[in-house]
Amino acid sequence: MLETQTDTAHGGEAPRTVHPVLELIARRVADGSQPGARDDGERLALVIEGGGMRGVVSGGMVTALEQLGLRGVFDLVVGSSAGALAGAYFLAGQAALGTSIYYEDLIGRHWINRRGVLRGRPLLRLEYLLDEVMAHRKPLDWDALLASGVALRPVVTRLPDYQPALLGTGGTREELCHALRASARIPLVAGDPDVVDRVEYIDGSFSEAIPIRTAQTLGATRFVVLLTRPEGCRRRDPGRLDRRALAPAMDWKLPGLGATYLRRAERYDRELALLEDCCRDTEAGPTALAIRPPAHAPEIRQLEQGRTALRTGAEIGEEAVLRALAPIPRRSPTAPRVPVTAGGR
Repeated sequence: MLETQTDTAHGGEAPRTVHPVLELIARRVADGSQPGARDDGERLALVIEGGGMRGVVSGGMVTALEQLGLRGVFDLVVGSSAGALAGAYFLAGQAALGTSIYYEDLIGRHWINRRGVLRGRPLLRLEYLLDEVMAHRKPLDWDALLASGVALRPVVTRLPDYQPALLGTGGTREELCHALRASARIPLVAGDPDVVDRVEYIDGSFSEAIPIRTAQTLGATRFVVLLTRPEGCRRRDPGRLDRRALAPAMDWKLPGLGATYLRRAERYDRELALLEDCCRDTEAGPTALAIRPPAHAPEIRQLEQGRTALRTGAEIGEEAVLRALAPIPRRSPTAPRVPVTAGGR
């Protein structure tokens, strides 16, 4: 159990209480409680932001959670786009393997098809990631994922109303595979929408990049939120090229897509405001613990292709979690650190 500490920075007298989320995690570690068999009255969600190649940061973060042996303290994992993929490898006990995909497999022409764009093909080869890398090069252990006891809920964007939705709620391999595919499907960039039961779905970040509200609707009472942008960073406002060229091209491809894209910064600010509310100290204590790279950390680009930059992003994410959860005792020393090659070709 964690002990209340004293804050000596301003005179050394004011007690500094332990964050309620840290306290809950520590209690579950001490009790050895398992998902689906708890009596503490809480539902703890791991909420993972997406962000394209910036997902390497959340990959490093879940690798740190794996090192700390904390997979079993969560009741629910909710992720958007790359955040859903990180959640899948984490629940399968393969977080380091999943993170290594960014700097070992998603670099070069196998992933980014620049020449194909001139012929009307998607820029990103999403099928290469899902059907080659995740199926053969660094296969996701579906059996371990489904046996984890923790529900994985990938957030997708439903068409034509561009609202967040959930797929894979039945918990089968086929359903979750469809959900992961749809959650990463960016129109124009990564192919056409995915169709499930005659409904079209696209990348979850078009409706909810930080899926806290979805976690709330699923009954979560406490949250650990993994953010991939450094502290103080936000989405940039749309520029002239976005408004005059990209958004019209998106609207031509899918009606309403361009307008939705142009509102992404506004939407992200609302999500950050909701997160701040959840992190605000109240009589019952904050309900969310937000973990993000420090303000001085470099921001990984959404289409980053530098191997060194991607490894650095993974390290930054890992260190951010280890620092935030330093008071938590380890359940077991597991998983290699992310810079180590985590799996063979």
